[in-house]
Amino acid sequence: MLTSVTHSRVKAFTIDALLPSAQCFTDSQLQRLEEEFQRQQYLVGPERRYLARQLDLSELQLKVWFQNRRIKWRKNQLDVSEGPSACFSVLSY
Repeated sequence: MLTSVTHSRVKAFTIDALLPSAQCFTDSQLQRLEEEFQRQQYLVGPERRYLARQLDLSELQLKVWFQNRRIKWRKNQLDVSEGPSACFSVLSY
């Protein structure tokens, strides 16, 4: 939602105008991104440029997707390493 209020030559925009819209990836883009992530968790330089051109995305979109995906991966790794014993404690009397 882009709204503005004009006060004598100065426009004040609401927070909605400052936030970028969420990126929607196609299924084929997501599949390829996941495949690349399985091969390597960090995509830099020429590899990022090449993949960005192939998927018709910007390098920034790829960079952010890989950052977010690494965060998700780390969180899943922590959840797995804690296992079910982290949720239950057994008390003996």
